Amino acid sequence: YLEGALVGGEAYDVKFLVKGDLYHFPFHPPFAKAGDFRVEVPVRNVSYQIAPHETGPNLGGAAGAGTPANGHNANANAGMAWPDFTDISGDLLFDRSTMSFQVRQAGVRGIPGIMLRDVSGKIDDLSDHGHLTLDGNATGPAQGFLRYVATTPVKGWTANVTERSEEHTSEL
Repeated sequence: YLEGALVGGEAYDVKFLVKGDLYHFPFHPPFAKAGDFRVEVPVRNVSYQIAPHETGPNLGGAAGAGTPANGHNANANAGMAWPDFTDISGDLLFDRSTMSFQVRQAGVRGIPGIMLRDVSGKIDDLSDHGHLTLDGNATGPAQGFLRYVATTPVKGWTANVTERSEEHTSEL
């Protein structure tokens, strides 16, 4: 899930616990009592690429060419299916075979004004059968959200709903 997705950032004050016979790693049932595995990772200034091995419509970056005011090159997402989430601060937790995270705040590369806050997520099983659940908030200009939809696979999933959108100043 994370292979190639963490583009950059810092981890600090990491806490790591592994206890027990690693033959039973990651110690989920029926071997839950055979040991323990837990890694707590506070992070800051992280950039995260959703599905880094997928290519898609994000040609030329989400907001066009050039370097926006935040100093990130909008073209850094060229050819990617999804724009990076940037400037992430929060906490990542690996507990046995699960992964969860709390994001205090994050932005979206190439789409100025969009701010994610208080996003929590969990993958209930890091095997091929795990499910991701997410909850959180996003604020910003409505046109930024439409731009996000238009530059991701969501555009096709919604039958190109953004094709005829017009620019207006508004917020969600």
